[in-house]
Amino acid sequence: MFKYITAYILTPFVEWTIHRLLHYVNESIHLNHHKEVREKLFNNLDNTNKKEYWILFSILISSYYEYYAITLGLARYGFNHTMIHYTDFESFEDIKKHHIIHHKNNKYNFAVSDTLPDILLGTFKD
Repeated sequence: MFKYITAYILTPFVEWTIHRLLHYVNESIHLNHHKEVREKLFNNLDNTNKKEYWILFSILISSYYEYYAITLGLARYGFNHTMIHYTDFESFEDIKKHHIIHHKNNKYNFAVSDTLPDILLGTFKD
C-alpha cells in the first residue's frame, strides 16, 4: 500500500521532470504538441489529436508486467492531461488554467496533475 501512496504523491514531480526535460532535450517534437494545442485550445479540442495514445500503451504494458505503482502514476497523468485538453468540466478549471498558462509560456507550469511541483521548484506562474 505504501508504494501506491508514494507513487501517487511522486507522480506530479515525475511529470514535472519529464516535461521539463522534453522542453530542453526533445524540444522540436514536443513543441508540435504545443502548437497543435495552441491552435485549437480555445475551440474545445476534438478527438483528432491521436498522438496522446502513447499513455494508454504505457498503462497496458506496466499493468501487464505488474508494475501497478507505475500504472497508477501513468493513469493519473493520462486522466488529468485528457481532462485538461478535451473537456470543459468545472472541477478541472484550476489545473486547466495552470496548464493553459504553460501552453502560452512554456517556461512555467510543467506539472500536469498538480501545481505543487511548480510551486516548490520555482516554475509556478498564476
